[in-house]
Amino acid sequence: MDHIHILKRSWHNVTRYKALWIFGILLALTTFSGETFLLFGDSDSAQEPVFQYQLSERDREWLRDTFDLEFSESFTLSGGEAAEFFQNTVAQTVLAIVILVIFVIFILILLSLLVRYLSETAVIKMVNDYEKTGTKYGIRQGLRMAWSRSAWRLFLIDLTVRLPAVLLLLVLIVMVVAPIFAFASTGTVAGIAGAVATGGLFLLLLALAIVAGIVLGVLARVARQACVVDNLGVLESIRRGYEIVRYNLKDVGIMWLVMLGINLTWPLLMIPVVIVLVGIGVIVAGVVVGLIGGLTALATAGTAAWVAAGVVGVILFLLMLVAPLALLTGMRVIFESSAWTLTYRDLRSMGQLKVQEAPKPAAV
Repeated sequence: MDHIHILKRSWHNVTRYKALWIFGILLALTTFSGETFLLFGDSDSAQEPVFQYQLSERDREWLRDTFDLEFSESFTLSGGEAAEFFQNTVAQTVLAIVILVIFVIFILILLSLLVRYLSETAVIKMVNDYEKTGTKYGIRQGLRMAWSRSAWRLFLIDLTVRLPAVLLLLVLIVMVVAPIFAFASTGTVAGIAGAVATGGLFLLLLALAIVAGIVLGVLARVARQACVVDNLGVLESIRRGYEIVRYNLKDVGIMWLVMLGINLTWPLLMIPVVIVLVGIGVIVAGVVVGLIGGLTALATAGTAAWVAAGVVGVILFLLMLVAPLALLTGMRVIFESSAWTLTYRDLRSMGQLKVQEAPKPAAV
């Protein structure tokens, strides 16, 4: 297999097939994930605390004029009253907000998965048809091609290949880590030696898990290309991907190493780009904030004008930073997907060619 030709064709698809960019951007945006951390605190006291606050005349006047609320000059709040207030009011409000946030995150995850697999389906189909017929499709046609059973099958392929491996890894980690604490808790020399030996076993298990993750990742990648290119089912796609990887281990390995090198080099290449974008964004956003804030302040007194201008400046800065990075990352994703699609096409055609060239048995 000519890997250089595949890389050139993939770069050609990136630079000459502009309709792929929108799907590459969507893929780039939906492959990021985040985590939310909640911090909790607790404190005890032997004596019930009493909170006391005294309002000045100016404070009471401001509350009365602003919120139409009347407060006495001073008030006290015992710890029991504060606890009851937090349990009955604040706790319920926080719980409702947490439930709402979890629900919104869940919906966003579902939408992200939907957009990701639809976009990946569109990119694979558009590249495959372009290589097969030389036809370039527009964004609207790409959306029609994306909305198919193949997108759902891509999700099921990833789930089928990765989920059992993740569950097995978790079980093995628990089986290895638990004895470490058991041995170490004894405090004896034999217990410490057993903990060290089990720790070595854990490192070995971790290395094997990394290797298995790489193999399964390549298998899932090739299976996804097989699913979309040949319109195969989930299990049949996995079987085809396994056959391609097994009988073309060298060619698939070389392509994986090339993609690994690109993925490792990419963050380094993005560092100067991010620095330039941040500089330009700060300058442009600063100028816009100055203009909007200054002009608005002439008509509206107070800090509200500058606050509004600051919000506009932050939004503009984020757009100037995220939009170019999403485009560049999307182009990288298109290049990688195109390379694997062309790799699958070449390896499949080589296999078919061998079958066709196999000598037929002589007639008896």
